[in-house]
Amino acid sequence: MYQTWFAHTLVDRDENFNELIGKLGGELSEILRRYQPWSPPTVPDNFLQKMFQTEQFPFRMTNASNSWVISPQKSASGAAIHASDPHLRVNSVPGFWYIAGLHAGDGTNVLGVTAPGIPSVVMGHNDQIAYAFTVAAIDVVDYYTLKRHPNDRLLVKMPGGYQPMRVEAVQIAVQGESRRRTEKMYYTDYGPVIRMDSTQVTCLHWAGMDFNTAEIFKSGFELQKADNFDEFRRYVTRFGALDANWTYSDIHGNIGYQLGAPIPRRNYLNTFEVQAGADTLRQWQGYHPLNETPYVFNPDEGWVVTCNNQIVPEKWPYDLPGFYDPYRITRATKLLREKEKFSVADAQRMQLD
Repeated sequence: MYQTWFAHTLVDRDENFNELIGKLGGELSEILRRYQPWSPPTVPDNFLQKMFQTEQFPFRMTNASNSWVISPQKSASGAAIHASDPHLRVNSVPGFWYIAGLHAGDGTNVLGVTAPGIPSVVMGHNDQIAYAFTVAAIDVVDYYTLKRHPNDRLLVKMPGGYQPMRVEAVQIAVQGESRRRTEKMYYTDYGPVIRMDSTQVTCLHWAGMDFNTAEIFKSGFELQKADNFDEFRRYVTRFGALDANWTYSDIHGNIGYQLGAPIPRRNYLNTFEVQAGADTLRQWQGYHPLNETPYVFNPDEGWVVTCNNQIVPEKWPYDLPGFYDPYRITRATKLLREKEKFSVADAQRMQLD
């Protein structure tokens, strides 16, 4: 259920972008990947230097959700201000968000919101820290085409040669029908087949298929008891393919940000196009480790803000493809630059801007 929830919160526009590229030409692919220097990144330039100055490799290149944290230096109360709204629907039945407080003898003492089926508070605070998230919009999905063997349609051409697809019979209950329908599902090493014809299949590789669900739940329990930024970073980057920007604050006045989404290591730039599955260079090479993922801690600006926007500056040492919104971050940044000190009422006003 948890991985299914991840899939529903996933931002994936590969097929839309691929259709546009097919109609308007390959030049559009470069435009879709283009960095927008006028749209501020969440991670400022100075953190790029702090993170990668010792590295040996050379530098290379949900509609309104937002989250920001203001440091005590810019807070009228002298304490950090944490404002967040993931803009997930509240008018559905049953509701998606539920306010919950969990207090247990093992040290758990947390208050916030959770969703049905998740046995932990996914956004909220304990006695030491507060945490929240918005959609990151990182591209963690790729589509692959594989040729079918002319004499055996269950065989598809993988990088190492032809391999058989796995077949599962799925029983589906349909309202008004006394018997369940049986549908065949086909799988390759890349993932499930979503489309096929007589000559080829198209399959989907989603990062969520690469992570253990038990470890995801364990990280949710651990996050509730975290009491510092390092623990926060470790736990929020272990939520499988939850494609999220996480913001942080604590009772000591520290503020921060961590990209929680797993970042695939790819050898190609055109991640929005359907890939040739038999090409060995088109396979993912695992994921970037925690020490290479974007984060911010107590920035000089005195605040951190994320609005589904591009996350890193232009000179980030690896490509970070995604489906970013470049506009709302400009407004949020303008508001956060308007005053030297902010109150909770200011944060509420900004949320309603």
